[in-house]
Amino acid sequence: MSSLSNKKVVVLSGIGAVLEFYDFCLYIVFSKEISATFFSGIESEILKGIFTVIIFSIAYIIRPFAGTLLGSIGDVIGRKKLFTFTIMLMGICSFLMGVLPGYATLGITATVLFVALRVLQGVALGGELPAAYVIVYESVQKNFGAAFGLLFTFITFGFLFSDLVAYFFGVLFGDYAWRMSFIFGGILAFFGYYVRLNLHETPQFLNLQKKDKIPFLVLFKKYSLRVVAGTCLTVVIAFGGVMLTLYMHELVGKLIDLPSSEISFILAPSLLALSIATYVFGYRADKIGLRKTYAIACFLLLILVFPSIYIITSIKTPLAVIFGTSVLTILFGMYVSVALYFICDLFPTDVRLSGVGLSYNLAFALVGGFAPLASHSIAVISGKIYLGFSIVAIVCALLGLFGLFLYNRNLNKLYKSKII
Repeated sequence: MSSLSNKKVVVLSGIGAVLEFYDFCLYIVFSKEISATFFSGIESEILKGIFTVIIFSIAYIIRPFAGTLLGSIGDVIGRKKLFTFTIMLMGICSFLMGVLPGYATLGITATVLFVALRVLQGVALGGELPAAYVIVYESVQKNFGAAFGLLFTFITFGFLFSDLVAYFFGVLFGDYAWRMSFIFGGILAFFGYYVRLNLHETPQFLNLQKKDKIPFLVLFKKYSLRVVAGTCLTVVIAFGGVMLTLYMHELVGKLIDLPSSEISFILAPSLLALSIATYVFGYRADKIGLRKTYAIACFLLLILVFPSIYIITSIKTPLAVIFGTSVLTILFGMYVSVALYFICDLFPTDVRLSGVGLSYNLAFALVGGFAPLASHSIAVISGKIYLGFSIVAIVCALLGLFGLFLYNRNLNKLYKSKII
């Protein structure tokens, strides 16, 4: 990135994303504790597990609707206003989750309220990340790989931050660690809100002469094929965000009988590797080409996912988990650092946030809503845990390559540039 102002945009966008993603990830980090607190009325442990996965999926299923609605609002009122709203919503939900009485006190009301707050978190995240990507895309003039790589480094630190806080709060507060983590996240979100007040509206939005009153109608009428392309481009990002960083926590918990806080500590090195890889590969992609980096990442994922997950599920030791997950997260970092550019580049300014919001969140709804269940079902039927995970990863990588094909075939004439 060539200027201090560009770096400021990425850093300010990233700081808020760290705090918001921290809040969102706490649910899966403390899934066992939350299940015991709010689903204790369900006697069957199998049903408890299924219900926990369903609640995890609901927050993703709601995101396409939230992303389209909030994206359209952002295309009308501006990116900054939407950006400040989403972090406040996430923070309020996180704080209320931390102080909400459990099933033993409120009965089924506690369960319903917790689910409602989780849904609102999904709404907030549905507008948060697309806004961050669009703000960076519209503010940075070149070196998009480095810019998006740095932004996603901040986002992945949100995963890492949630794991580290879970570990240390587990040591400090014991059984109350999950509540203190949510309350802490709510407080941090208010800090993130004030940080975002220092952001300026993007030049491209300010220079937009005509703003559509209902951008999502224009999106569906004129750019439906680009939504398909954007969704396919996002599928691998969704796989990484859901299966590698969130679902992996639950998977490792089944393989190694340890408290949630210690599992978080075991997974921390792979998240650190992801944080580093996103920026390093983004920086290198600006030198060798974004398309080439994207294609290489997809092919490597196709080749390496099976042996990596086999090592994790067959050896079942902390070192095996660290090695296998680190290989996969490094590949994910290579992919995501360049894919975000293509997704934003698909849409013109007047519907960009709507288009990115729908494409990005639709992919996360499909992967977040169905990939864990598909992986689990294949594992149960086959008796092999690694098989379900690998099949889901391979399907996602193939869809990612198809997304690049759609981008090249349908949009190549519009976007001929040395940077890609």
